[in-house]
Amino acid sequence: MTPAEIIEQLAAETDGEAILYPNFEEALIGICRRFNQPPVALYDYRKCIEILMRDAEDEETAYEQAVEYFDYNTLGTWAGEYTPAFAYLEEH
Repeated sequence: MTPAEIIEQLAAETDGEAILYPNFEEALIGICRRFNQPPVALYDYRKCIEILMRDAEDEETAYEQAVEYFDYNTLGTWAGEYTPAFAYLEEH
């Protein structure tokens, strides 16, 4: 599914209540389903960090800053039952 298709499906399944992060749309990889909970957006954690690092000059410092910023401001935010989930995908 493309991010647009995922967004459309989430909107339909959650009556528009799903929380989405527009600045991380290209990191949107699917829908997370949990027992007895509403479906939520599922993002690729590493891709989110890459997005935050794009305009940085120093890659090592940028990585550390991106992780710190993301972990505190996005991953560390609870916005209710529709709060998105983040996957740490293994590289093969």
